[in-house]
Amino acid sequence: MTVFADGGHLVAALLVVLLYVCIAPELDARRTWVRALFAGTAVALTVRYLWWRVTDTILPVEPEWTGQYAWHLVFFGTELALAVEGWVFLLMMSRTRLRHDEADANVAWARAQDPASLPSVDVLIPTYNEGWDVREKTIVCACALDWPKLAVHVLDDGARDWLRDRCAEYGVHYIRRPDRAHAKAGNINHALTVTHNELVLTFDADFVAQRDFLLRTVGFFRDPSVAVVQVPHHFFNADPLQMNLKLHQQHADDQEFFFGDLMPSRDAWGVAFSCGSNSLIRRTALELSKGIPTSSITEDILTSVVMLQHGLRTVYLNERLARGLAPEGVAAMYVQRARWARGGIQLLFLREGPLAARGLSFVQRLFFLPLSWVISTIGMAIMLFGPILFLWFDLVAVPIAGGRELIDYQVPAILAMVFASRALSRVKRNPLVALAHQTFMMFRLLPAVLHSLVKPFAVGFKVTPK
Repeated sequence: MTVFADGGHLVAALLVVLLYVCIAPELDARRTWVRALFAGTAVALTVRYLWWRVTDTILPVEPEWTGQYAWHLVFFGTELALAVEGWVFLLMMSRTRLRHDEADANVAWARAQDPASLPSVDVLIPTYNEGWDVREKTIVCACALDWPKLAVHVLDDGARDWLRDRCAEYGVHYIRRPDRAHAKAGNINHALTVTHNELVLTFDADFVAQRDFLLRTVGFFRDPSVAVVQVPHHFFNADPLQMNLKLHQQHADDQEFFFGDLMPSRDAWGVAFSCGSNSLIRRTALELSKGIPTSSITEDILTSVVMLQHGLRTVYLNERLARGLAPEGVAAMYVQRARWARGGIQLLFLREGPLAARGLSFVQRLFFLPLSWVISTIGMAIMLFGPILFLWFDLVAVPIAGGRELIDYQVPAILAMVFASRALSRVKRNPLVALAHQTFMMFRLLPAVLHSLVKPFAVGFKVTPK
C-alpha cells in the first residue's frame, strides 16, 4: 500500500508522544477539558486502529469457516471488547472531583454548632473471627472519634464470650445475633434493628480511624439528598505483590489506584459507592433500601445502586481518614478479588442491579457494569493464547497485516492508551508492572469469572483472611 511509503502514519505516534511527554506536564490535569483532550486522543487513535482492522483485515478476507478464519474473528472481537472497556474507562476518567475544601467547611460548621443539634452516629464494627490484637485498635480509635453524639457497637458473628467481656471493659455495646444468615450484610442488618442514631458508620475489623473522621464527613449530610459518604481504604502494610517485589515505592497497587483515581472520577459522575468499611450512611436511606441488600456478596455496591434508584446521592472524600490491613498473602488477596468479581457479576442478574433497575441514568448503568472483571479477565486469557495457537497450529491473529501496518496503526493506539492513563492518574503506576499483575491475576480469577457467568449465586460470601 503506497500510503505507507511516506511514513505519514507514524506522525500519529509522534503526536501522541509529543502530547503526553512534552505537553501533558504543563497542563492542569484537574481541568475537565484537559482530561477530555487526553481521553479523546486515545479514543480517536483506537477507533482509527479498529477501523483499519475492519477495512483492511476483516472485509477483504473471503469468509471460509476454517480454524484460521474463526480465530481471526475471535481475536478481533476480543480487541473490540477490550477497546470498549478502555473507552468506558477513559470516559470515567475524563472527569475528577476533589472535596478537600468542602471537608474543611464541614469542620468549621461542626465546630460552630451546638453539640446537641449535631446528628447522632452509630459506629458499627462487624467481626467474625479476628483476634483481639486486630480488634482492639479498631475499638479504641472508634471510641476516640471527635464527635459529641456517638455510640460504638461491636457486631460479633463469632459468638465469643471473651469478646463480649472485653467490650464491657471498654464501655462499648456488644451485639450478638441469633443466626449467621447473609454473612456481613445480615450482621449489619440485625444491628440496625437494635440501634437508632441518624447516621451509621461502618468499620471493618482491622480499620483504625482518625479522630477527625466525623468532623470532616458529617457535614456533607446537610444536603438531604446525600445518602452515603465514603472515604478511601488506606493500608498500614504493602500489597503482597508490592512487598514480594519490593515495589511499594515505585508502583501503586490496584487498591491505591482505585481509591486515588477511579473513585474521585466516579464521584464527579455521581456514581461513587459505599465500599463497606469507612462508609457513613444516612439511616433513613438504609430504610428506603430495607437495610443492606443481601442478594449480592458485594452488598456495599448494591446498597449504593439501590439508593441511586431513589434519587439519592453518593459522595466520595479522597482523604485518608482511616487505615487498615491489606491481605498479607497472595492467597488471601485473591479470595478478596474473587469475591469482588463474583459480586460484580451477580449485579447483572439482579432485578435491582444496574441492567434491570428503574430510575438509573445511562451513565449510572454503564459505570456499574463489571466490565473490568469480565472483559479484562477473559480478554487477557484469549490474548495470551495467541502465541500458543500460532506456534502449535500456525494460526495467525491478523493474517493480512504486515509489521509496518501494525506499527502505523497499532503502536499509536497503544501509546495513546498508556500515556492517557498516566496523564489522567495521580498515583504512580508502572504500566509494565500493572500488566504483569493483571496477567498473574487473570490465572486466579478466570475460573471464578467463568463460573459466575454461568452460576452467579452458587458461591457465598468468603471472609478475607487477616
